[in-house]
This record gives sequence, C-alpha cells and structure tokens, in this order.
Amino acid sequence: MAQKLRLFSRLLAAAALLLGLTAGGVWWWSGSEGSLATTLRWVSQSSLLPAPRSLTADGVTGSLRQGGRVERLVWQDAGLRVTASQLDVRWQALALLSGRLHIDRLHLASVQIDSSADDTPTAPSAPPTSLRLPL
Repeated sequence: MAQKLRLFSRLLAAAALLLGLTAGGVWWWSGSEGSLATTLRWVSQSSLLPAPRSLTADGVTGSLRQGGRVERLVWQDAGLRVTASQLDVRWQALALLSGRLHIDRLHLASVQIDSSADDTPTAPSAPPTSLRLPL
C-alpha cells in the first residue's frame, strides 16, 4: 500500500511539474515577438470563425501579452466587410484573469465598412441596452 501511495504521489508531482512547465512556456511565448501574428493566423485558419466568416491580418508585429500593431485587419461575414488600417493596441493581459479587459491604447488610422447585402430599406433597430463586454 505504501508503495502504491509513493507511486501515486510521484505521478501527481510529475503531472504538476508538467502543468507548471506548460503554463510557463505559454506565458513566455505569449510575451515574445510574433505571438500576436501567430495567434491571428491560428484564429483565421481555425473553426472558431464558422463559414462564411473570415479574418485576415497583414503586417502584424508585437506580442499577445502586451499588444502590437496590425497594418491591415479584414473581417468578413456574409455581405459585410470591415477593414481596419494601422491598428495599434496595447493591453494588460493579466487583467483578463480578474474578468476585465484593460486597454491602455487603441488607435486606428481608418476603418472602412462595406456592405454588399440587399439595400432594401429596413426598420431601424433599437439601440443596445448595454455596451458591456462579455467578460
């Protein structure tokens, strides 16, 4: 019984060490140059954006943890295309742990919104009841 307990405690310690090393590696990587570009590329290629939605980003510099610069960001959905130029954003990633999105700087040189949807007039929509972010 003591031998099984020792083996279990070693396996538990090894799992905790592996988890700690993984978390440390992700934290280090998220602060490295290029992590923002890699994350945007992963999102654009993943199923997180179901068809027909798409996301493309060009000229991305910076890190996922601190923020960065995107020369051109394009988001598309059925009939709608939003293009942001020279996006510069700085945030505090640790604030997300407390459920807050803390943005220190957000700058856009230009935003262009194109709609190719049916131009049939529709009734105006009601204003949103809240602008609170889902965090």
